[in-house]
Amino acid sequence: MNRGHIDWTTTTISSGANERKAHNELLNLLDEHSLTNTQYQSTREDKNLDLQLTTRPSLIKNCENQLTFDKVVTDYVMFGFLWTMV
Repeated sequence: MNRGHIDWTTTTISSGANERKAHNELLNLLDEHSLTNTQYQSTREDKNLDLQLTTRPSLIKNCENQLTFDKVVTDYVMFGFLWTMV
């Protein structure tokens, strides 16, 4: 699900996106299952590649990245999310 050209605040695909069909398929899949991303911060460079999906976004007041450690392991950075519930 590495679709880094989606603006998650508007659920639109940027004009310069490669693989537009795959981006659309992801958005359609989430829509079909009433899933909403609550994680809007960049998680890899300037892209949001790590999603936090829910069917009840009204329960999430805030979601922010919380680095658990800053060591890069192979091609991954480990981090967690802190959700503030309503």
